[in-house]
Amino acid sequence: GGVTVNLLLGIFIYSMILFTWGDKYVSNESLENGVVCSDFAKEYGFKDGDKLVSIDGEKVDVFYDIIGEDIKPTYLEMMIYNDDKYVVVVDRGGREVSVPIGANFIKHFKEDIKKQKESGDEVIQFFEPRKSDRLQISGFSKNSNAENSGLKKGDELISVNGVKTFFLTEFKNELQKPDNIGGVVNIEYNRDGKLDVIPVNVSKDATIGISVSDLVISIDTFNFISSFAAGYNLTKKELGGYIKGVGMIFNSDNSLGGDVGGFGAIGSMFPSSWNWEKFWYLTAFLSLILAFMNLLPIPALDGGHVMFLLYEIVVGKPAPEKFMERAQMVGMILLLGLLVFANGNDLWKALF
Repeated sequence: GGVTVNLLLGIFIYSMILFTWGDKYVSNESLENGVVCSDFAKEYGFKDGDKLVSIDGEKVDVFYDIIGEDIKPTYLEMMIYNDDKYVVVVDRGGREVSVPIGANFIKHFKEDIKKQKESGDEVIQFFEPRKSDRLQISGFSKNSNAENSGLKKGDELISVNGVKTFFLTEFKNELQKPDNIGGVVNIEYNRDGKLDVIPVNVSKDATIGISVSDLVISIDTFNFISSFAAGYNLTKKELGGYIKGVGMIFNSDNSLGGDVGGFGAIGSMFPSSWNWEKFWYLTAFLSLILAFMNLLPIPALDGGHVMFLLYEIVVGKPAPEKFMERAQMVGMILLLGLLVFANGNDLWKALF
């Protein structure tokens, strides 16, 4: 009963999310400039400007799934959850190129993300959309150097110190040059058809406090009835991905034991500012996690009770009472051990 309610609650919440906010996504076809690759992706053979065509023969239609302010790459999930060798096909200058990916991708991917964070560089998950060649300022951060210098929303960025910057990555690369960090750069911009140059201070983290025009986001809307079919499909996708992820923890080659988290990890999933869409999305996801975890054949969980009931059906009588008591003790020890391990991981990450 508890498992069923958790599962149905997840489907219902996902359905209402889609009914209220719709399904937001970035179409792969809308990325006319292809992708930006991390150094790790380039080691595999990818190049900036590649356009994803298919992964393991499955066409890539949706580049990102977007929920509220957070972005989760579906293409990366496909890579991570595939333990065997497979092939990514990209369009490179009008020519299709196959890039083979080896096993244990997740282990190498994790190591690369850790290395990027330790270096202080902006983290590129593997691929990122290559933003439009029209770098238009859409907003400013608090105490923005760019805004204080006189730049305004709508200004189109043209170059940094005379170097043309057609893409966001190129603009950032210029700011990150050692001579520019913490110094002043001359930014050429276009305002209402007039070109001008303005000096702007660059912070020590190589930023000037701006955001640029975002990706083209498509939204599929649903009526009350159709939202339930869409919610069911979303549930299958999210639950299937979670189950595959749990299975990968038990593959020692992936080194995922340290990623198991407790209360702190759950809390960090929620955004720092209140977002109803994100709140309900995570509530539905946690409900699915409870449904799956309770089905595990561990004594003291629903799955453990089912296991003993199946034994009773086959044998025709309950398991010996002494055995049941000991099994419950073992089950509680396993659960408490997992509780300590998961929250211990959170504590370790917080301290070190």
